[in-house]
Amino acid sequence: MPSTKTTLFLTSLLFPNITTAQDNSCVGCVGNGRKCIGDQAIQAINDEDCAICLKSTSEWTWPCSVDGLCWCWDTDKLMVKQALSSGFEVANKKPCDLFSEKAFNALAPNAIYPYTYEGLCESIEYFNERYDEKLFMMGTVQQQRGELAAFLGHTTHESAQYTAVREALPCARTTEQASGVYCKPCDEANFDWANRYCEVSKVANGQFYEDYCDKIVTPPHGCVCGPTTEVDQEDLKGLMNPNFA
Repeated sequence: MPSTKTTLFLTSLLFPNITTAQDNSCVGCVGNGRKCIGDQAIQAINDEDCAICLKSTSEWTWPCSVDGLCWCWDTDKLMVKQALSSGFEVANKKPCDLFSEKAFNALAPNAIYPYTYEGLCESIEYFNERYDEKLFMMGTVQQQRGELAAFLGHTTHESAQYTAVREALPCARTTEQASGVYCKPCDEANFDWANRYCEVSKVANGQFYEDYCDKIVTPPHGCVCGPTTEVDQEDLKGLMNPNFA
């Protein structure tokens, strides 16, 4: 099984949580072992909250207004939310037969953990074993290559060719301890881009960090957030818990 970090990395890129129009995946989801349930990976939700989404008249009403938040599960199968169908046939070639480790190393010669060729291939296999709509494995070889190229182009751009696990200013370098992973947030004026090092922490001396907090969007339409302060521990001075940022 691929590492949790690699799986989460792929999940976040391939299944973004986008709030748009009403999601109708639960309309008519009754009988034959089908059940409308909530996806807690997107937002905090109980399955009971999704009952309203069985009705076609629930348009623009939470949680039905959030794409994929409620979905129809066939209880005879694994509890895995299926991707929308592309309409293409499943291809014969596996993605990593088309994208070699040599190509990966040429594309990202300085890649760091969790960005590894082995992890990428294992994660693709992990998802494809569970989904009818396969990752990078639908349609013709040309279509497979095009989908792979789009994914690799996007992810290498966003991760500085797989050298950045997190964004630079809030968390260029991490400190790992048994209690978790901690970061030193920085502003651009105090960040050493050449060495990817923060000279002055934004949470030092009683300051707080809330650059990523959108206080206008509140639950259930977004996550709870607020000012993040320095970890109250001597050996973690100047560091914050990025999960609270």
